[in-house]
Amino acid sequence: MAEEFYGYHGIETAFEFQEVTEMNRFYPGLCIYKSGISLVEVMIALFIFALILAPMFNTFIQSSTIIKIGQHDLEILNLSSSFTSQMRTLDCASLPVPLTDVALTPVTNGGPVKFGSPQVEVLMPSWDANNFNLSVTTKSMTLPGVWLGNPPVAKLCLLRVQWKERIGQAKTLFFPVLLTKEQ
Repeated sequence: MAEEFYGYHGIETAFEFQEVTEMNRFYPGLCIYKSGISLVEVMIALFIFALILAPMFNTFIQSSTIIKIGQHDLEILNLSSSFTSQMRTLDCASLPVPLTDVALTPVTNGGPVKFGSPQVEVLMPSWDANNFNLSVTTKSMTLPGVWLGNPPVAKLCLLRVQWKERIGQAKTLFFPVLLTKEQ
């Protein structure tokens, strides 16, 4: 009977004759020693956790940067697509030439952007003038060959978009529109 209330049943240790607590009377398999987590174990666990989280955090930062660059690219493609589609609807004679790097200013309410003399109106979505610089260059061209007895005349309208990426590198894209008309 004494064996039942003292020590670890059959395990001989230095603590074999310690008195068992009340809880161990009902659960004889439980340890009578206090157990816990030491500060060293907590620090090691936090270090392992930090080693796991560091690459994940780095991946999130890189993906955020890539998304911002992609967002700029999509905004530029949207602006250029809108501009080129509007310019294709113009008559070749109505396009003022020559223009050299005429800056376009955004309209905040989404109204038409005007440039040149006579003024050409192009409906474009608004853009952030601090991030993007848009300019237009136009020039007349005579295309080679003969079309119905007359040389074909064309006007080239070139949209230039400039911006700085997040890493500070300047980028420039050109979007040409060629308008043709017979003389």
